[in-house]
Formats: sequence, structure tokens, C-alpha cells
Amino acid sequence: MVDEEKGELHIIWDVNDIRNYATMCLEPETCQELSHEDALNILHELDREHDSSRGITWKVVESKIREYLRNKETELQRAVNYGS
Repeated sequence: MVDEEKGELHIIWDVNDIRNYATMCLEPETCQELSHEDALNILHELDREHDSSRGITWKVVESKIREYLRNKETELQRAVNYGS
């Protein structure tokens, strides 16, 4: 969206973009339903790690979703092992 008054361009990603992409990815075994909170966490990570020379593309979003899910699985496994 271009804000002509301010002379700014705003690209907006929302939790639905992240959640929908996670359920429509190309590899069925990696598709996941994400919670609103998961998607919001991924948006925060995308914002923190944004590289203006690459931008935020679907490929970047996919990579961040995969990384987030791997980290979440590792944390879950640690919690299970700790509780054993």
C-alpha cells in the first residue's frame, strides 16, 4: 500500500498469510496448521531478521515457518525428555 500523503510504501503480512501458507505448502508431510500465536511469533521473527536486500518473499516465509517448527519440535522434545 502506498501512502501518498507520507510518500511511503507499506507491505503488510498478517497471521492469515502465514497460517494459510503453512497449510498449503508443496510438501504434504511438512504442512502444518499453525495457531494464531505461532503465526504471530513467526511474523515477529520475520520482522526482527528482515534483510532489506532480500525482502520478505514466500520463500523467506517458508524458510522461517520450517525453522520455527523445527525449533518448536526441539523444545517439545526437550520438555518430554526432561519430564521423563
